[in-house]
Amino acid sequence: MLSCIAVARVQKRKHKMEDNDLTIRVLESLTADFRDQECAVRVSNIPPSMSNDLIELHFENERRSGGGTIEEFFALSAGVAVITFKSRQGRLHRPVLITT
Repeated sequence: MLSCIAVARVQKRKHKMEDNDLTIRVLESLTADFRDQECAVRVSNIPPSMSNDLIELHFENERRSGGGTIEEFFALSAGVAVITFKSRQGRLHRPVLITT
């Protein structure tokens, strides 16, 4: 299975907003709303005081979050959002074993 580089980087880092540790999960299933599952994460435990703009700015800042350009952002409910990164940054492939 392919994985978006931005998602791999975001998963490796700890994310904190105010005093909350954010939980990052790769989406496991697709709906019609999410076209590129491999570049999408579900972010939860977002503080109620954080605006969607601040959350987007955090995850677009590659140096701070490891993320990158955001293609889609959905606030699903209080404290939960789905972020889809543009895949222009490349993809990671599983290693391939070549035998001769």
